[in-house]
Amino acid sequence: MGVPLAGVAANVKAGANTVTWMNTWALTAKANIKETTAFQSTGGYATKSATTKEWSVKIDGPLDATDTTGQVALINGLGNTFALELDTDTAGTHKWTGSGILVGIDPKSDAKDVNQVAFAFDGTGVLTFA
Repeated sequence: MGVPLAGVAANVKAGANTVTWMNTWALTAKANIKETTAFQSTGGYATKSATTKEWSVKIDGPLDATDTTGQVALINGLGNTFALELDTDTAGTHKWTGSGILVGIDPKSDAKDVNQVAFAFDGTGVLTFA
């Protein structure tokens, strides 16, 4: 049996570049379904069929305006597609990968905190885990 991996070892890459200072990523993957219930279905139960799959991811952390190949590239890339890698360990041995369209950028400033930024992506195409 494997050992649970600590989140502190995770990492985010856009293309070959690490996006610095990110401290949270949250991935949502789901299958869409279509109801296919016919008249006189067995026992009156609905039947459903899987159709398409989709995924999205949100990453966030402290803003680093000096990270020109990571955060700044994303900030200037709204609407563009990025090859994403969401690592679960330092070596990148276990990771989610896929292409995502950057659909949202949410910067936040709070006098009692450091400046923050969040990036939201909608997946386009296959999401894989290795």
